[in-house]
Amino acid sequence: MRRTLWVLAFTFLFSGLFAQEPQATVFSQNTSKKLFANLSKSVVTTGFLRDKAIGEIDWNSFMQNKANNCVNNHVFRQIYFELYNASLDNKSLPKLDDLVKKAYSEQDKHSFLVSVIDVDYQTIKSSEKSNLTTKNGSLVLTKSELQTRNLFVAGIPAQREFTSKSVIFDFNPSYYITNKQKPSYFLVDFGDGQGARRVVLGEKVKVKYPNDGNKLIKLTAYFSDGTKKTSSFKVSIKTAKVAPNEVWNVTAKIPYNGVYGKVEVGIFYGAGHSTLVHPVVIVDGFDPENSRGIEEIYQLANQQNMFDDLLAKGYDAVVINNLAGADYIQRNAFAFIEVLNMVNDRMEKAGTYQNKIVVIGPSMGGLITRYGLRYMELHGMRHNVRTWISFDSPQRGATVPLGLQHWVRFFADEGHSEDAQRALDALNTPAAQQMLIYHYTSTYTGEFPNPNYYDFYSEINSMGFPTNCRRVAIIDGSGYGNGQPYGAGAQLIYYHYNSFLVDIVGDVWALPDENGSNRIFHGIIDILGPWYDEESITYQYTLPLDGAPGGEANTLEQMDNIDPGHGDIVAMYKNHCFIPTISSLALYNVYDPYYNVDANRSNLSTPFDAIYYPNTNQRHMNIDEQAKQWFTSEITNQTSFYPAKRTVNTTTMLYPTDQQVRVEIHKQNNKTAQVLVYPNPVSNYLIIRNAYNSNMKVVNLAGSVILEQKVNKDSYVLNTSDWQAGVYFVTLTNG
Repeated sequence: MRRTLWVLAFTFLFSGLFAQEPQATVFSQNTSKKLFANLSKSVVTTGFLRDKAIGEIDWNSFMQNKANNCVNNHVFRQIYFELYNASLDNKSLPKLDDLVKKAYSEQDKHSFLVSVIDVDYQTIKSSEKSNLTTKNGSLVLTKSELQTRNLFVAGIPAQREFTSKSVIFDFNPSYYITNKQKPSYFLVDFGDGQGARRVVLGEKVKVKYPNDGNKLIKLTAYFSDGTKKTSSFKVSIKTAKVAPNEVWNVTAKIPYNGVYGKVEVGIFYGAGHSTLVHPVVIVDGFDPENSRGIEEIYQLANQQNMFDDLLAKGYDAVVINNLAGADYIQRNAFAFIEVLNMVNDRMEKAGTYQNKIVVIGPSMGGLITRYGLRYMELHGMRHNVRTWISFDSPQRGATVPLGLQHWVRFFADEGHSEDAQRALDALNTPAAQQMLIYHYTSTYTGEFPNPNYYDFYSEINSMGFPTNCRRVAIIDGSGYGNGQPYGAGAQLIYYHYNSFLVDIVGDVWALPDENGSNRIFHGIIDILGPWYDEESITYQYTLPLDGAPGGEANTLEQMDNIDPGHGDIVAMYKNHCFIPTISSLALYNVYDPYYNVDANRSNLSTPFDAIYYPNTNQRHMNIDEQAKQWFTSEITNQTSFYPAKRTVNTTTMLYPTDQQVRVEIHKQNNKTAQVLVYPNPVSNYLIIRNAYNSNMKVVNLAGSVILEQKVNKDSYVLNTSDWQAGVYFVTLTNG
């Protein structure tokens, strides 16, 4: 259970201006779930009712007496997701997210797990849909109102970007999904020019392709009763240009919540090297499906051929792939620590230890590396890191439009969209909840901010930043206050569809500003006449982060490109702010999302020794030619001397709640206006700044004096780890 300490600070020297906590108003109407609540398997004998799942895919096109469709990875996942939602008992099938993660974990980068769906299902006859009867809001169906059909489709749940020209197709029986008999065998043409091969369930078939590209796989299943069924699907064959010289499988030696993090590490030696001489460690970021491998991470870091050029200059790349890419940040940080220990051991044996290490943390990797490096310093562990580069990392938090999060939740839960479900699964991961400033769950729980965000940033901010290395921030957000071409409250997504049987609405608006209020989401799904789902969310007292300067994501454009099966989703704009500039630069106590960094560069409160930013917003984790020069300069600068550290070695959450002292202070005079007391609520440390030579008294709610002492530093840290949960009054008076 989270311990909460509330500190109320009073002094005649200053007073704080507090922001109001976000407030959400929710309207919700849900009748469709009740509609299908009492279906009986004595009537729906197959266990699957097609009408229970809102469909993007026409299952009829996969009937064997029609032209068989070829499916790609996305279509197969959508069909499986609809099948899961059509089930009377969802426990009979694993959730899509579980199926995909299991497939990624069980297949290596040179294999494909083949899944086949062969299911009899039922659907309500078209002639009966206008005559349906209900009892207490639930459908009452008879067998005569239903017809039985068969769905047969093959595909792969998990497709990585890089494979090789030689791959294995794994016909694992646990991925054959059926409520019927299984086939005796398959005849499969793998599109390699070798014709069809006989394959049985449980067999693994090695296939060599002469070249890269999309390959068409034709599969025919033969059954003992003499029937056969055919399906076809596509896979992508792509060979990475550079392969690691070594691969390490590493398990952390420090657990987090009793679990040890695991990573795989690819070692790419620089020109002429057979060991680590000048290692540059890259730690992957957020990867909720664990779909990226070592080669994919290297490719992301190799924009503008940056790492190919570094290898040619004699630098070694150490690429860390988190095997649970959306797990708790702390858990992956402890695995990162173990990798650093191994790299240092290797360098000591090679006699290259004095060269030191460069660490790059892109996106979430910047938090993993920050936590890991600082943890090592606080616990007397060597890290031997010369330069740490935080690359467009959410040092104060990340943002995904809150209205968009509610769109995803609504259309995953009510609309049965696989795209929405994948996004919702990503939002629900531990790492996403740790990083997102506004999370959709707070709308329903009333906990602002999300406890996972609060707990993580309270912990990492109390630790501070690494001190025994050069600290660098390279970001993709504008440093000149340039945001997206829309303001607070602007409409981002327009989605309306109307037909005789189906009505759908899915509209999204940007967050309002601190003093405004507006609706951020409105959704309606009406499939069967009077039974419908509707939700409307209105917010006020929020920071207008959606259009702010920052590394941007094209999530809106991606939604515009989705075929929802009913109508057209229209994105009013392409991009939204993902990593706010004031977050990626870890600006202390700055809450204005449009803060002009460049105009205030001479007086920035940031823990970084060097910062680099573009004029206009760029795609998150984009490396252009200018950014490549920044990276290369920092990586190749091997001087042992570091510039004087900035006085700020911590930062603040990007969440001004009604308990947090805001950047704007009611000033009485210049000397006393900058006294700061934070964080509040308190976890383990209370920090008091600019109250030198003051007398401090701490009193609990009962009036008992807990502590009295002199504040003898400009930045004073009070250890509160042994305080009981409760409310305390801190009084500061002039000495």
